[in-house]
Amino acid sequence: MATTRATFGSVLSVVTSTAGAAVSLLDNINSGLEMLSIEINDAKAAQRLGSIRSNALLVKSQGLLFAQESCSINEELSKLCAKSTDHANWADAALQQWNQLTTAK
Repeated sequence: MATTRATFGSVLSVVTSTAGAAVSLLDNINSGLEMLSIEINDAKAAQRLGSIRSNALLVKSQGLLFAQESCSINEELSKLCAKSTDHANWADAALQQWNQLTTAK
């Protein structure tokens, strides 16, 4: 009888030890998943900020290009109009025609 009790006690000890190891394993898996979730959220936040930064720089660079091209066009128009009064009148008429074409519904 004592042997049966000892054997049964050993079996229960092994079961308890195995259950404890399983719980510990699940706790470790849970901790790992929590760490992974934090890393993913951090990466998402960094990506969102990078996207905002990229969009802001794109808008700024497009504004700069517009200003440069606008200045260049104005310079060419000024040179053309300086040639003669006729040139100035022709340029003005062409711009008026362009405005009518682009604003017509």
